Amino acid sequence: MTNFENETDKTYSKRQFKNRWDALKKERKA
Repeated sequence: MTNFENETDKTYSKRQFKNRWDALKKERKA
């Protein structure tokens, strides 16, 4: 794996994690 791919993967997972967190917070409020 190249360094570029590695960085992209990290950014992607971070965004996915944030999306999951936002969904969780919305569910809690509901």
